[in-house]
Amino acid sequence: MAYRMWELYELPSLRRTATDIWAVKTTTSLERPRYIIIGFQNIENSDDISKDVTKFTHANINNIRLYLNSEVYPYERWNLDFDKKLDSAAYYAYENFQRSYYDKDMGEPMMNIEEFRKNPLFLIDCRHQPDALKSSNVDIKLEFETRRTQFPDNTRVYALILHDAYLTYSALDGSIQTRAP
Repeated sequence: MAYRMWELYELPSLRRTATDIWAVKTTTSLERPRYIIIGFQNIENSDDISKDVTKFTHANINNIRLYLNSEVYPYERWNLDFDKKLDSAAYYAYENFQRSYYDKDMGEPMMNIEEFRKNPLFLIDCRHQPDALKSSNVDIKLEFETRRTQFPDNTRVYALILHDAYLTYSALDGSIQTRAP
């Protein structure tokens, strides 16, 4: 039986620098990531019950890179600037997520480009991995860059990792085994 699992990780606060690297986790070949969904949130908004905790921010992000060992996703830098509306690379990744996740011909994103600019979620498609990653442990690291001298204060980061999982059920002895995709 094939299915997709997800895990949510939280980085409580970005450092006061122009770049930050977050070592999210190390996985086995049984849990190779397929997609990473990243959201930045102002901590002040999330701790106040009168504020909408479903709102995310762009946090002046210039670029996001995912490292699976030595493999980098996306290969091209995004060079984002939300103030100048230079965000099409991030929106394109968001827009194509549904199409690739559900294997559909056309995507129907929940947010148009204007809504995305107000409440962005950054998606990284890492389905296409070399064979070397398929048989080893994989270190998952995220690198964030900002156009400013430092990230905004009180910025929390969430990473939702979606990965494939397979179970094999043996009716004879009732055992369940996981296996690599």
